[in-house]
Amino acid sequence: MENFKPEMILIACNTLSVIYPFTSHSRDPITNVSGIVEHGVQLIHQNLISDPDSRVIIFGTPTTIAGKSHENRLLEMGIDQSRIASQGCINLAGKIERDPFSSDVSKMIHTNISEAVSKIDVTRGNVYAALCCTHFGYCRDLFQAALSNHIKRDVIILNPNQRMADHMLFD
Repeated sequence: MENFKPEMILIACNTLSVIYPFTSHSRDPITNVSGIVEHGVQLIHQNLISDPDSRVIIFGTPTTIAGKSHENRLLEMGIDQSRIASQGCINLAGKIERDPFSSDVSKMIHTNISEAVSKIDVTRGNVYAALCCTHFGYCRDLFQAALSNHIKRDVIILNPNQRMADHMLFD
């Protein structure tokens, strides 16, 4: 990309943002590189700080979740571990790529939400769901419906895709 002399390179994929620091390019970039993970962390942090009784469930690919980038940054920023749950959604991104509104996708979302809800206290305070895979935003409504079904009340969806786009257009 640097051959095109961009002002900035945006990594819109959470998984690529997680592994980018391990690349040789990250040690000596010519162009400023911004990954979506930092936008997601800022979005989550902003909401958790303004709503002290709330919790967040971070949904991502297994690689994104295993990297713990979101979770570790939130802990560094003073968010208590008990307010954070992470769920690596195996094969969900690929299924969304092929057919985002299939029954398989819906079932996978329900299964992952069921697992995630078992990891965190959702009985008090607002619950935020951070869709930390670029693909998951396409199924926002499926996530919203499944979360409300499992938690029995509204859940606030946080979409780092939108946050990153807004940052680039309006900041």
